Amino acid sequence: MPVPVILNRTSNPAPATVHTKTIWTGGTGNGLFTAGKNWTSAAPVQGGIAYFADSSKSLTGNTDQQALNLEELRVTKTFTGSLGTNAAPLKISATKVVLDATVSDVHLQGSFSEIIVVGSTGTTKVGGISTNRIKRLIVQGSSQNVELTAGKCEEVVVTGSSSLTVDPGVSGDNTLDAFAGINRGRVSRTSQLSSSSSFINLDVTGRAELDAAAASG
Repeated sequence: MPVPVILNRTSNPAPATVHTKTIWTGGTGNGLFTAGKNWTSAAPVQGGIAYFADSSKSLTGNTDQQALNLEELRVTKTFTGSLGTNAAPLKISATKVVLDATVSDVHLQGSFSEIIVVGSTGTTKVGGISTNRIKRLIVQGSSQNVELTAGKCEEVVVTGSSSLTVDPGVSGDNTLDAFAGINRGRVSRTSQLSSSSSFINLDVTGRAELDAAAASG
């Protein structure tokens, strides 16, 4: 006897999540993050996607956006301006950050699940704010001038012919571990790491220079 099939016609599938995407143009020339006319549609919103592409206009004002959490922030090689400054980095949070073969100078601070730096030749400085953390920082391709500046970081991966500098004071997010270093690090054969902060676990087949900081594991 065939088993009857019961169809539920009363429930509806959950709607797909739509992430509002906007692209920086810097159209007004004032460099303000919050100026809607500096973007293709409007300034980025919670859970949105922000792209920096096809523009030479720098973002230098209203850079303290700590209350804003993006799904993705991406800087492409066709953006040739600066994103934040050394004195006033863009303070923001995002699930994913991609710095894709960018020649621009990028200064970011905040909480990020993942930052991927691909073949960057500009100055790239990323870090946390206070207790905010970077869950994973991946530096790959031929990326140079990449610096992890502050806050907490769970994992760093350096691959390709890339190099990464880690400043003093960067720590891991495991508050129960007496050895307050970055949780994990991996440096591939042709890569280089220069660190003034310590690592709990560090796997090196390339070159690593640790300044007054021991690596265990």
